[in-house]
Amino acid sequence: MLGEWVGIIIFMIVFAGVMTFLYFNGIIETSCKAALVFVHERTGKSEKFHINRCTGTLRRIMKFKEEGTYEFTLDYSIASGSAEVVILDRQKVEIARLDGDCSRTAFFANKGERYYLKWKFGSASGECELKWGLRDSFKG
Repeated sequence: MLGEWVGIIIFMIVFAGVMTFLYFNGIIETSCKAALVFVHERTGKSEKFHINRCTGTLRRIMKFKEEGTYEFTLDYSIASGSAEVVILDRQKVEIARLDGDCSRTAFFANKGERYYLKWKFGSASGECELKWGLRDSFKG
């Protein structure tokens, strides 16, 4: 009887370890949202959303390969509702906020340091795209 459970317990521990590794390296995100339409496209230096009546949050970790000042630009085409991006440092202190009123910001990022990128949607419909890059090479 105990032998049957050992395999399941080992699988659950390995699965939890793999998921934690993927989350802390920015490969997967956590989300709690409800939407009629939710399309998320992510590349190395941008995230784009096509949404319809989306409410909730999406959070992931970002690590930068180079140290320097990074610029973030939010292309905001939300027809109704609201969408915003909050960037937090390792201690989860807000260092930047982008929304319909403030669409551009910059901050100094350390190489390999963990930053949190959090999207907040409030009955949002439309499109938005966040782009980022080093200040010297950024073409946002």
